Amino acid sequence: MAPSVWERFFPIAKQQPLLLTIDAAHALGHWEEKALPGFLASTVDTVRSVQKLRTYAEKHDATVVTGDPDAWANFKKAPEFYA
Repeated sequence: MAPSVWERFFPIAKQQPLLLTIDAAHALGHWEEKALPGFLASTVDTVRSVQKLRTYAEKHDATVVTGDPDAWANFKKAPEFYA
C-alpha cells in the first residue's frame, strides 16, 4: 500500500465482509479506475494500492465502502445494521 493509506477489513459472521477503503479509494471513480484522487504522492503506488484492494475484495467477496456520496444510498442505515 502507498504511504499514509488507510483501509479496514471487517469480517461479519452472517453477511459479506465489509472493506472500508477510507483514504485508499475515497470515491467510486477512483475505485473503478476511472480517475485519480486530487492529491497523491505517487501515481504508480496509488494505482497499485487500489488494485491490491480490489483483488482482496474479490477474494473475500467483500462489500466495498468508499466515501463517495452516490454510493451511500446502497448501504444500510440506522435502524438497519450489518451483523
